[in-house]
Amino acid sequence: MSWLDRFIKWVSGAEDAPTPSQQTPPKANNALESILEQGRQAQYDEAYDTAMQHYKHAREVAQRQMDATSEADALLHQADVLIAQGSFKEAETLLGELQTKAQNTQHRAPLAYALISRGVLAQARGAYEEARNLYEQGRRHAETIGSNGAQGRAMCHLADIYLAENNSGYAVKLLREGLTILQESGDTELLPYFRMRLADALIAAQDESAVSDLLHIAYKEATEAQHKPYRRMTALRVAEYAAQTGDSLTAYQFFKLALDLFSRTPANTSRYADILLSYSQAALQTGNQAEARTVAEKALYAAQSLGDEGRMREAQDILAAATPGGLAQKTQPHPTAPSMPEAITAQAVDQPTSQQDEVIQPASETLVVGEPAAAEAVQATAETVTTPEEAVVSEPATEESAAKESAMIAPVASAPNPLVDALVTEASEPEEDEDPIAGFINRAKRQQAENDPEGSIKSLQKAMELAAEADSQTHRITIHQLMASAYRMQRQFEEAIEQQKVAYLIAKQTRDRRTSVKLLNQLATDQRELGLLGDALRSVDDTLLLLSSVDDRRIRQTALTLAGSLYGTQGDTASADAFFQEALMLSSALGDQNLRASTLLEYATMLIATNRTAEAKKQIEEARPAAASRQLAQVLGYWHAANGEWADALIQFEAVAKGRDESDDQLETERAKMLAELGRYDDAANLLRRAMQKAREQRRLGMLIEVLLIQARLLSERGKPQAAIDSLENVLKFAKQAQSPRQQAQAYVVLSKIRASMDDIETAQTDWEQARQLIERHSMPRIQPDWLPQA
Repeated sequence: MSWLDRFIKWVSGAEDAPTPSQQTPPKANNALESILEQGRQAQYDEAYDTAMQHYKHAREVAQRQMDATSEADALLHQADVLIAQGSFKEAETLLGELQTKAQNTQHRAPLAYALISRGVLAQARGAYEEARNLYEQGRRHAETIGSNGAQGRAMCHLADIYLAENNSGYAVKLLREGLTILQESGDTELLPYFRMRLADALIAAQDESAVSDLLHIAYKEATEAQHKPYRRMTALRVAEYAAQTGDSLTAYQFFKLALDLFSRTPANTSRYADILLSYSQAALQTGNQAEARTVAEKALYAAQSLGDEGRMREAQDILAAATPGGLAQKTQPHPTAPSMPEAITAQAVDQPTSQQDEVIQPASETLVVGEPAAAEAVQATAETVTTPEEAVVSEPATEESAAKESAMIAPVASAPNPLVDALVTEASEPEEDEDPIAGFINRAKRQQAENDPEGSIKSLQKAMELAAEADSQTHRITIHQLMASAYRMQRQFEEAIEQQKVAYLIAKQTRDRRTSVKLLNQLATDQRELGLLGDALRSVDDTLLLLSSVDDRRIRQTALTLAGSLYGTQGDTASADAFFQEALMLSSALGDQNLRASTLLEYATMLIATNRTAEAKKQIEEARPAAASRQLAQVLGYWHAANGEWADALIQFEAVAKGRDESDDQLETERAKMLAELGRYDDAANLLRRAMQKAREQRRLGMLIEVLLIQARLLSERGKPQAAIDSLENVLKFAKQAQSPRQQAQAYVVLSKIRASMDDIETAQTDWEQARQLIERHSMPRIQPDWLPQA
């Protein structure tokens, strides 16, 4: 008997054993349950067509027998399969049908499960606020009717949302309570997935004492249930965690096991390439050179099909290390590489079977830096909104295509930052006559100093070949750092950030924690500049885990400053304040007044963003004597803007813009905002054109979102409300993907104003409510909705 059958019978007070007086004969019930069980087993075996046939049959039988419970069970499982296949529209239709039937009858438990399943579907599409609301509704309904199974599911699914928002502490609490409730209720179908998510939450909360045990238990439960997708997913997580913690043998065994569980060859995605790279590395470290070569060749082919040079080089490094007698030759692209339709239809690495599978992972886990499709998505989006005066009206996207589009927008690039350059300078620099690798490295440094990045890259490629042959990890770190610097000089940000990640992975494998922290600080800085706040926060969290083992006050000060800024943007102001206070104490201990002034201004920026302008002004005044003039002017601009002093803010932003390098163009959006507030729409439009071009060329997602926000306002002011709404819908999609609650709230506020101007008050109220919840949850400046009629 299924979980839903058991629960409905419990709620209705029915006996477990059927009686002769029941409408449905015991034989028919047993036959119906057998059909449902066949469907579930086919679903667990990933035989989706067969599963759908069994569920359809079960629905027909249940309808003839007037068995609403079994019909609901079949409907829910059909929706699971459709979600697993990405058929979101069909799944929504089924769940709507189930919800309507449940509301029109006395069967209250299916309503709770339908709400939860609709939440899963919303989360799969990236609509996290909608998912949160549906989970909460399902949870409240389950509590009202005493449905422990539905209540436990809703709590654990809610934890997914909080974990995606980097609130790992509350996610752990929900998962622990929800898992207990599920186990006690007998609704154990999702335990492997939720147990795995508890492990992820504990890692994020810096409490890894039980992580390995949880992952192994999850794998055991999935194996006992004969749930192939869960077995594959949990085996991969066991392998990946083992690799991260230096347990190469376990990593090797479970990577091998997981890859054997794929029903067909996965599509060549960055995720699949990373799994192959980790697998080959584990094989190499456990002495299985032949297998390491075989898997690394597959990884190289996957990277080549993606055009991913960073992963191609990593695969080539492993091939070199695994090849006796010298370097492995670079493999040429396979002549029969799959076409785009074939790649789309191939099996995904973590393809879900049911509503609980990896389709509902946080967005950041499905995004991989440097995928070509991601860059194309940003460019295509930018090209459809070229100027504030011209809005391109596109065909309405389907729910499925919208979900796929939002997943394509990936962390992309970074602006130049002195941190990595300083790190490279600090790296050991042997004389050329001592070491040929160092000779090429030093030549590359000179070429960069002479503004010859292409020559530098060629020198570094020579150095890389020698370093791979000599197995010199220290040199490899330096080479990848310099590669990142050279690509940055060429404005090739995707390649630069890939190089930084490779350098970090090597530093991590060699347990060079000091260098690891520096590289993570750089990643977080770059990701923050691009508006990829979720990714930046994860990089900072990884940094914080390592800080206790790094005895360097300056490195710690940098990390804490970043943590303060990023935690503030997510609404955790208490943690943010604590991070900044410690960072300020460290800057004082270092005796560096310039560093202290810069930190004070970073603190002031966070305070402004979290609605504390009076406290921010104190930090600004304390910083003023030693502050860099441009940073001071920029923060004063933010402060004036937060107080509605648009002209004063514009003066400050214009002062910052004077004499700045052409590449330092993020400020153009701030100037455009002030010009729009002052009614200087033509001037704002001119700035937006330049900003849009830069966002397109440099793949800057955060900048693109800001441009679209301002563009929407200009379109509305010029009498094009529908075009403005179209622009804002793109903003919401991208801001959710970037995990930027501030930009989501801004979009909802502008949407509410536009719809109110169109006399669509009901929708305007709904948009405002979405904005209000985000504003309160993330400690943003309060707004009075004076454009809405007062209740």
